[in-house]
Parts: sequence; C-alpha cells; structure tokens
Amino acid sequence: MSTIDLGYRPRPQQVALHRAIESHRWTVAVCHRRMGKTVAALVHLIVAALECQKPRPRFAYVGPTYRQSRLVAWDYLKAYTRDIPGVEHRESELVCNLPGERRIQLFGADQPDSLRGVYFDGLVLDEYGMQAGNVFSEVLRPALADRRGWALFLGTPNGHNQFHEAAKQAQADETGEWAYLCFKASETGILAPDELAGARDAMTADEYAQEFECSFTAAVRGSIYGPEIDAARAEGRVGTVNYDPVLPVDTTWDLGVGDATSIWFSQTLRSGEIRLIDYYEASGEGLPHYAQVLQRRGYTY
Repeated sequence: MSTIDLGYRPRPQQVALHRAIESHRWTVAVCHRRMGKTVAALVHLIVAALECQKPRPRFAYVGPTYRQSRLVAWDYLKAYTRDIPGVEHRESELVCNLPGERRIQLFGADQPDSLRGVYFDGLVLDEYGMQAGNVFSEVLRPALADRRGWALFLGTPNGHNQFHEAAKQAQADETGEWAYLCFKASETGILAPDELAGARDAMTADEYAQEFECSFTAAVRGSIYGPEIDAARAEGRVGTVNYDPVLPVDTTWDLGVGDATSIWFSQTLRSGEIRLIDYYEASGEGLPHYAQVLQRRGYTY
C-alpha cells in the first residue's frame, strides 16, 4: 500500500485526541480557543475514510451552521486532501470524494433535513454546544446505528447545554464506550504566555475562564458561585458522598413562587465538615408535595 503524506504534524494534544477517537465510540473533547481541534478532527475524518473497510464509507463534519462549516472547515479539508490521487472536491455541496467511493461531507446543524436519510461511519460535531440540542439525538444518532459509526463532540464551553451534558456523561461513563478530554490553555502550552496575559487583561474573568480554561460554570450567565464551584472541582471536593445513617440530615430551602423550589440535603460531621449529599427541585408544587419528598428519601432529619 502506498503512503500518503497529508502534511499534518500533530501536537501532543492532537495525538491524544486521535487515540481517544480510535479506542472509543463516543469522544468528548473540551478545548480552549486556538487549540487546533478542527484541523485534528478533519484529518481524523480523512484518515478514517481512507482506512475504512466497509463499502462506500461516509463521514461527516457538522458545524453549528452550514455557513460556518464552509468558513471554518472547507479550506482545511481541501488543503489536507489535495495530494491524494483521484480526489474530487465539489464546492457547491461541500463534498470531498476520495478513491474507492469514499466521501466526506460538511453539513450545518441549522439544516437538519439535509442529514436525514443518509448513513455515517463517523462524524464530528464541532462547537456542539452551539447546535440545536435535538439534531444529534433525533437525526445523527440513528444515522450511525446500522454501521455502528462513531462520533466526536467538540467545543468550547458555552453554558449548561447538550455539550455540557455530553461532557458529564463521558466523565461518568463506566461502559468504556466514552472518552473525555479537556485541554486548558494553562496546561497545553500552545499559546504564548504573553498572548494569554493579553487576553486575560482584555476579557472579564468569566470570559477568560470560559474561552481559555474550559469552564462550563463561568459560561453560565448570572452564575454567582461559579469561581467557588470551579475551585471545589480543582481541589477534589466534588465527588460521590454517601449518606451516613448515623448523622442527621439538614435541609436548606430556596422557596420559589414564580420559579422552582430547590432543596439541598446535607450532613455535618463532628469535625465541622459539611457534606452535600442530595438535591431536589420542582416547580408548581405545594408544601405537601415537598413533605412527601422528604419522607420518601428515608433520611433521619
């Protein structure tokens, strides 16, 4: 088999991304700005298409909009495939045809009907948090089913949305099908220190934490305790805390009238350490409902 040099020289972070995709069906990568995620994703699609042993392989890159896919990814896709013998680029359809009836196509999540009725062996959802939340579950996931295709969910945090949910699912996965990677600018070393310092000076603390330090909490508009929650995660204070039947449970309420009522359940150790063990939230319910909730929990209050 002849060797094709695509001209791609991956950084260590991109190598880690490739390895995660190769060994898992679902991969979530939370990336800081200018990390090189789109290039890595497109090159992975190219290599996967060339190596796929199934008949008529089909791969896709899906951006938030069709226009963004053209602006962000199309030139890269053409650049990294131009030296492949027999390649064909269709500008009007954003299609790259490779030898052996292999195809990579760019789509926009804003045009979900264009994704119906087709199959995929693998796909990339770039800036997944900016896409309509039902496009993957209703359209793309079924398109992967018969060929057991894989998916890569990419992006920078943008609030608590489907990308945040995918990240949580990947982190909690015990099946071995999911991979989770997080690339913070302070850890990758890709961007120069003076460039990061300039960005930090020009942006608010929350903006910088979101765009360069991959914070989902900072991206929540109106978040009051975002920095404290990030610090708790960094210090290993967020995890699974089991109920201790020896200790009483305290409840802290936020009574909602026009919004939700929320209840935190906590236990205080003799050392003074407070452990949050449970949470409940509901809307449009009276106090009898919440009394039943507390009773069903089976805690000693």
